[in-house]
Amino acid sequence: MNPGADKWKLRPTERLHFACEELDLSFRQQEVWDVIRWWREGRSYDDMATALDRDGDEIAILLIDLVRSGRIEKRRGGCGG
Repeated sequence: MNPGADKWKLRPTERLHFACEELDLSFRQQEVWDVIRWWREGRSYDDMATALDRDGDEIAILLIDLVRSGRIEKRRGGCGG
């Protein structure tokens, strides 16, 4: 591969859109453990968000990450419980 091939990816000529910048997508380890436990108990992502005082979209994205990394499995009721 050409060493400079990715330079346009890092410095595009067009303006980029960064999705969900207003969300806080960082989680303390305890929050992650709580979400995993609550997921396995069947709680909805809205309940988890309320319990953690977080935006529901933040919890939904965490759940997507946890499924993709194999830390939780998809469930019949989905995010709704």
